[in-house]
Amino acid sequence: MEDRGIVKKIQDGIAVVQITSPEECSSCVMRKLCYPSGGAKEIQAQNRAGAKTGDEVVVFIPEGIGWLSVFINFTIPVILLIAGIIIGKILFRKDIYSFLTGISVIVLYALVLIPVDRKIRDKRFVPYIKEIINPSTD
Repeated sequence: MEDRGIVKKIQDGIAVVQITSPEECSSCVMRKLCYPSGGAKEIQAQNRAGAKTGDEVVVFIPEGIGWLSVFINFTIPVILLIAGIIIGKILFRKDIYSFLTGISVIVLYALVLIPVDRKIRDKRFVPYIKEIINPSTD
């Protein structure tokens, strides 16, 4: 999938790109899923094209990145919460302790996920700037 956007900031080879909702999306029923705040969103992308702040660029977003993100950030935590609650109920037999066990499992998942994500980021799933459409005049 490709989107157009404006480079807002660049740091260490990673660009923050503001993507505006394309006109083709205006009639799509899933528009609110891609652009929940309305007309624009910011994403991080590898700056392979050498873009500068203010450049209008095409960002390539690999297929499947959205589903992988949903799975890692939403599906797994819900499964862990349910499993933690069940395990807590079996071990402690009180609702409050089972709830706290479920929350604890999610916190542990997050504490493990954050450093692991930073170390093993797979370049195949990271958006990148494919080309510069309109260079800035700065």
